[in-house]
Amino acid sequence: MWARLAFCCWGLALVSGWATFQQLSPSRNFSFRLFPEAAPGAPGRLPALPTPGEDSAAAESKVERLGQAFRRRVRRLRELSERLELVFLVDESSSVGQANFLSELKFVRKLLSDFPVVPTATRVAIVTFSSKNNVVPRVDYISSRRAHQHKCALLSREIPAITYRGGGTYTKGAFQQAAQILRHSRENSTKVIFLITDGYSNGGDPRPIAASLRDFGVEIFTFGIWQGNIRELNDMASTPKEEHCYLLHSFEEFEALARRALHEDLPSGSFIQEDMSHCSYLCEAGQDCCDQMASCKCGTHTGQFECICEKGYYGKGLQYECTACPSGTYKPEGSPGGISTCLPCPDENHTSPPGSTSPEDCVCKEGYRASGQTCEVVHCPALKPPENGYFIQNTCNNHFNAACGVRCHPGFDLVGSSIFLCLPNGLWSGSESSCRVRTCPRLRQPKHGHLSCSMGEMSYRTVCLVTCDEGYRLEGSAKLTCQVNGQWDGLEPRCVERHCSTFQKPKGVIVSPPSCGKHLAKPGMICQLSCRQGFILSGVREEVRCTPSGKWSAKIQTAACKGSFLTGQVQMRSCCVALGTVSSHL
Repeated sequence: MWARLAFCCWGLALVSGWATFQQLSPSRNFSFRLFPEAAPGAPGRLPALPTPGEDSAAAESKVERLGQAFRRRVRRLRELSERLELVFLVDESSSVGQANFLSELKFVRKLLSDFPVVPTATRVAIVTFSSKNNVVPRVDYISSRRAHQHKCALLSREIPAITYRGGGTYTKGAFQQAAQILRHSRENSTKVIFLITDGYSNGGDPRPIAASLRDFGVEIFTFGIWQGNIRELNDMASTPKEEHCYLLHSFEEFEALARRALHEDLPSGSFIQEDMSHCSYLCEAGQDCCDQMASCKCGTHTGQFECICEKGYYGKGLQYECTACPSGTYKPEGSPGGISTCLPCPDENHTSPPGSTSPEDCVCKEGYRASGQTCEVVHCPALKPPENGYFIQNTCNNHFNAACGVRCHPGFDLVGSSIFLCLPNGLWSGSESSCRVRTCPRLRQPKHGHLSCSMGEMSYRTVCLVTCDEGYRLEGSAKLTCQVNGQWDGLEPRCVERHCSTFQKPKGVIVSPPSCGKHLAKPGMICQLSCRQGFILSGVREEVRCTPSGKWSAKIQTAACKGSFLTGQVQMRSCCVALGTVSSHL
């Protein structure tokens, strides 16, 4: 039975010890007993220390196994830390000594690094015990309520103030004190006792009170260093024994167990407001170490006083090291950390003032409307291109900040805005646009003529026809078209009075009036043609008229005066008379 009992406690390390024993030289005078002799009825003792030749790797392996088992239990307790009562029973007997007593307290500190010590989560009590009159609750956050019961006070003031006194090992009294404290535990809380001792208890058997506590629902861990009573420690521990009873050969192994099994301070957790003086050690000046947007707080997980930037700000918390969370983020709590502690607003289209502290500070950006927790883009009324116009790239989106460009087809001018921008209020910028047809300069009806156009406004593509009255001719185009540039495709025509051309008076022909033919003649003008007496007009009539078409009624150049028969006889007679006169003189 004793062998089984000892084997249940991991600290016995029989395997490594026996292996070492077998390797010893047979010539050496060595005796080994599982339990050294003791007085009748006395409980068993821990086996003797390994010889100097014991394999250090085996000892290391033992501590590693113990550490793994203890780590599993601590991890389970950590999951219950929001309603946890921890009582530490720390042996300060003379056999422990001051140095090892400090190691025990260091173990307590190390274990507490895994728990958020604060009245609303994990509460702690530390009872030191030696002789009967030296069972003292040095720390009691469970049955005694006062201000500043948090991890920072515990680690920085309460535990450092615990002094070593020495004496016996009144373990029973320590459990009785624990029972008194746990009477004030919270309903449905997890209650745990850690017993740390190095020797036999005296002053009465502590096992009955330990059993009563277990029946009350208290989980008990026992740690024995070298001289611990194996059976007593095993009986007091909760089950499974191998995860609640830990026996170590030395305080060095005890410290090694703490290093392997326990974590460092937790990086997160809640913070409790404290006086600024508690943070005076954080800077060389020794005062005003925290930024004006920070306060001195205790980390219930870290157990340290820190300058913590207030909600809405991030940074290290020291002077000039708190920065407002940027627009579009908020920070609801004062907590340590960088810009990642600033939480983004619920929607990517939210914005918020720098230094915001709540999601209620997040509002939709300009051009967006709230729809529950999200933002929807503002839409303007759908636009249509004006008649005879079109949108650039043939598209026009109507969401906020969309721009629509308007152009007119050839021959039309844009009236109004050429670009429309969808504004945050859901309206379009600019004025209504239209495409006005281009017009050409108005044509006047020519004097002595007529103008006929296809459209009265003489706008783009209008065709105008021009004719002149009789007696007039057209100068310019008879057909004008209004072009895309708003100009006619020809000069404005006019009706010019027609004239008959001048002419050279035919030889021998008498023209009357004498001015006829010397100047341009108006239609209707009549020129009389005649010959001297004795001649007859030929080639044209005696009267030539300037017609409305601007041409003479006959070709005047064909006119000629020819002599008549009678005229020839007279001329011959005159010739003969002349000849007769000449001959008579001869």
